[in-house]
Amino acid sequence: MLAAAKCLLVLFLAIASAETDAGSGKNFLAYDFLYQEGVKMYLQEDWEGCAMNMELALKGWHWWNDNTASCRKNCSHEAREKELLATHTDEEDRYFEHILHSTLCLIKCKNEAFGPQRDRVVESKVLAEFKDMKPYDYLQLCYYRLGRMNDAANAAATVLAVQPDNEVMSENMRYYLEEGGIDAENVVNLEMKPYAQEYVKATVAYKENNFDLTITHMEHSLKMFLEEYQNCRYMCESPFDQGWFPDFVSSVANHFTFTLRCKRKCLWQLSDLYGEIDDNFLPSYFDYLQYAYFQKGETRKACEALASFLHLNPKDEVQNRNKEFYDSVEEVTQDMFVPRKEVVALKEREDYEEQLMAFIESNFAFLTDEFWDEEDTTEAEQVGESDNSTTTSTTAELDTSSVIVGTAEVINEELYSSCKTLKTLFLETLRQRCERPLAALSDGSRLALSVVLLLAGLKVSSYHLGFDKMIKCILVGEWNRIRKTTWNQQHTQNLLIDIHIKIPDLSFQPKSKGMSKEVHNFRSRVVSQLKSLSELGVKAVSGEWERARQDRLVADGLTSTLECMVLTELTRLGAVEGDGYKGGYSPHTPAEAFQGISLGRAGLMVHAGLIDKAALELILRVTDRCRDYIERHFHLSQQLYFAYTHLVCRTAKPEMNHNRSALDLSHEVHADNCILQDSGECLRVPPAYTYRDYSAILYLNDDFEGGEFIFTQDKSGLTYESSVKPQCGRLVGFSSGPENPHGVLPVRKGTRCSVGMWFTHDQRHNEVERTMASLFLKQLNANQI
Repeated sequence: MLAAAKCLLVLFLAIASAETDAGSGKNFLAYDFLYQEGVKMYLQEDWEGCAMNMELALKGWHWWNDNTASCRKNCSHEAREKELLATHTDEEDRYFEHILHSTLCLIKCKNEAFGPQRDRVVESKVLAEFKDMKPYDYLQLCYYRLGRMNDAANAAATVLAVQPDNEVMSENMRYYLEEGGIDAENVVNLEMKPYAQEYVKATVAYKENNFDLTITHMEHSLKMFLEEYQNCRYMCESPFDQGWFPDFVSSVANHFTFTLRCKRKCLWQLSDLYGEIDDNFLPSYFDYLQYAYFQKGETRKACEALASFLHLNPKDEVQNRNKEFYDSVEEVTQDMFVPRKEVVALKEREDYEEQLMAFIESNFAFLTDEFWDEEDTTEAEQVGESDNSTTTSTTAELDTSSVIVGTAEVINEELYSSCKTLKTLFLETLRQRCERPLAALSDGSRLALSVVLLLAGLKVSSYHLGFDKMIKCILVGEWNRIRKTTWNQQHTQNLLIDIHIKIPDLSFQPKSKGMSKEVHNFRSRVVSQLKSLSELGVKAVSGEWERARQDRLVADGLTSTLECMVLTELTRLGAVEGDGYKGGYSPHTPAEAFQGISLGRAGLMVHAGLIDKAALELILRVTDRCRDYIERHFHLSQQLYFAYTHLVCRTAKPEMNHNRSALDLSHEVHADNCILQDSGECLRVPPAYTYRDYSAILYLNDDFEGGEFIFTQDKSGLTYESSVKPQCGRLVGFSSGPENPHGVLPVRKGTRCSVGMWFTHDQRHNEVERTMASLFLKQLNANQI
């Protein structure tokens, strides 16, 4: 795999060095690589190289999208024409046979069009930047540096069509027009679709009372619009990570819902011509046509156009008055008011899909757009990431909020059985310990009992006399006593966090007057984070790691002893081997047992009543705390989103550790967002998680031997720059790139438990399981489940 990835990079470089004809269909332009090369050229002030690579990247982007849509459309049509193997099968069998024919066709089509790149995945960050016309942002400046004022103005206009409120680009446009002596009417949007160009020509002809040209251009535009609408829908049929492993039917339903939500946006997106959405765009075709046809004396066609408009928008007052006028014309009969077949078909499909979407949203526990807006968009605005732009892209945005989590989570029998056994163990532990008087219990035993109670969520009334007093003592007395001795007595009044922002009074809230909303929201977020972190008494730990690089941190005090024990017991007793690594029991070394629990699994256990919701709330609260500390320690001006969260324990196998090699690491040396090569090179290509920006590990225990975390300079792990010894509440954080290769030394004895966290600035990769867990808790607390 690594060798193949390396060859891929060589191929990219070869393609980037040649100006390939994207329309030929013989060569594939790696547009994301060309784009990144263009950015590098821009930073190096190589304006010619910047312009060339950006132009090639845009050409490759169009070519890739056009071929993808073409393959999906042609294969869909071809599959419908295929003769079935049998005619007596039921409807479901016939449907899936058509799907198989379509899949075979797609494989062949993509192989012919893209060759070995047919299944290539482009980073969502790059896709978003193309959608926002970022390449044209670079191009307008590179063109300006090259003295190409007309090209610079056109590139700026292309950006403004998507981001009409971009003040910097508006100022640049004014400058280009004035300095270049350019007539504003000659400036064009380079990404305006052909149907939009024809539409504009038709409206110009209409204003000039040239109704022949109005009809010609409007009919042509309408035909291209409907084709673009179909292409948009085909582009929605893309892969997505469901974030879990549902059974066959659920998986199909999830993917169908994902594409459906995307397809529901196509009409809306195609109705954007000048940077804003025209809700009446499609009906407007028939408004122009009915009038133009009437002026040309083609009454039947005028009535057909009017009927098509009213079929799409039956309550429009102006067109209903026009209908009354046509009814008064002597030659008009009611059979003339028949809408076009393609309009009827489109409206029926849109109405049906609207009903279907409403059914899904009302009958399933569903991650809707509203939930994302409530949770994530608000947070994004807090750090100044407000996005008011629209897009003219015909590829509807693929929305990962389309994951169905079910009316009641389907718990597979094995999970339920194992967790039921776990709860039995909890009860047995309680009964054994309750036979002993409270005074006879050691501090450790009392603490362990409180852990068991918290995880099991047990009711006091279920047990014999006297036990209620014991529970109250442990849950109230022990919890508070432990917190006071291990946590709150630390220096909570001091802000023990390395940050350059000085806020003398944490209760101070900056005012918005004279301050942008983005700055205000960002400062509010910083104040909130600092306020909560200051109560913990977190201490940054000095060591070799910080002397080697500035993008690493080690800190203590992120959790209390009790929190560590709760999370450790949950991981040890509630996890399965390899959970989070797609079923691999020992994904790193056969000398250790690997057990993990994901947020999705924890949520299922809460839903089944096998652990208390407080355990899931604790995971979310502790990991949020770690994320906040990393944001503030590294002075990040962009919010971090969780990409993945994983509680994991590694247990040394005694029979395997006697002659264990030093090279047999508990976790091999790697980087978190690229594929580390023996040469030291790190390839940022799939299957690496290229969207990860920061990583962190929170340690939960220290009662084991070995297992130190290491930063290295090479892949072998034989030598390393620094090592970190795990202990409860210790956090290690670092940037996820090739600058921080890291690994874990062999666990020689005992069990090492931790919480792994990976973060991204790209909200599109926000952890689905985390969102599901938050939604589940919200509904649970509101008594909706």
